[in-house]
Amino acid sequence: MKLFVRLMMLVLVVALCGPFFIKGPDGRPLWTINTTVAKVRDWLSDMTSGSVLEQAPVIGAQEVTVYRWRDADGVWQFAAEPPAGVEAETMQIDTRTNAVAFEIPVIKRESGESASQEPAPTVSPEDAMIGPYPSPEATKQLIDDAKALKALAEQRQAVLDEI
Repeated sequence: MKLFVRLMMLVLVVALCGPFFIKGPDGRPLWTINTTVAKVRDWLSDMTSGSVLEQAPVIGAQEVTVYRWRDADGVWQFAAEPPAGVEAETMQIDTRTNAVAFEIPVIKRESGESASQEPAPTVSPEDAMIGPYPSPEATKQLIDDAKALKALAEQRQAVLDEI
């Protein structure tokens, strides 16, 4: 193992030092200390002066019109132009933001439902554990809670799909 590490260190040193000794087509070494230091100085001055940021493409602060529609499989599709023969919804997107906001409709509850989303626990915390394991009643309650949570998630997904 020591021999392998020493061999890898030797390969690394040769790879880093080799360009200073290998001659290019013009007969000079590929790298020199002076050219390397000058390139690093130029790179650092470009980074600190902001010229790199000045050369970056700027997206105008404008609104873009995007069309969305559902395809035959029910998947939302987005495009800059609506397809022929499909009723597409028009969306205005501000290019200064990186998120699209939708208005989420309020879910109306049945008159018998309570306003709280969390079901009342039916098992007291003292009865919930038998040693390090949950009691059968607590396990049933956990399964019921998971099913209720799944139903709520499916209901919310249905609302999002309607949007």
